[in-house]
Amino acid sequence: QQELEQQVADQQSDITNKEGSITELTKMKELLQQKVAEQTSDGAEKDSKIADLTAKQQELEQQVADQQSDITNKEGSITELTKMKELLQQKVAEQTSDGAEKDSKIADLTAKQQELEQQ
Repeated sequence: QQELEQQVADQQSDITNKEGSITELTKMKELLQQKVAEQTSDGAEKDSKIADLTAKQQELEQQVADQQSDITNKEGSITELTKMKELLQQKVAEQTSDGAEKDSKIADLTAKQQELEQQ
């Protein structure tokens, strides 16, 4: 009978120990569940931030592409204007030379006219 009482006492001690372990494990489980919930929330916030940053990056890439296109168009305009400027400078030089020739001819004709009028 003492042996049975000892077995009962040992089993009750074992049950108490296991109940303590169950209580600790339950607390650990609750803490882990809370941590998982926090990390899930944190992950959702990070996913949202990544989506926002990705959208902003795409917007900036589009702005860069638009600006590069604008620069290319302006470079083309500058090239055309430079060619037009060169052609106009050439025309001015030709007209200046032509004007000088005409001035010389006018001077010659005026001199001849004065000569003839004096005769």
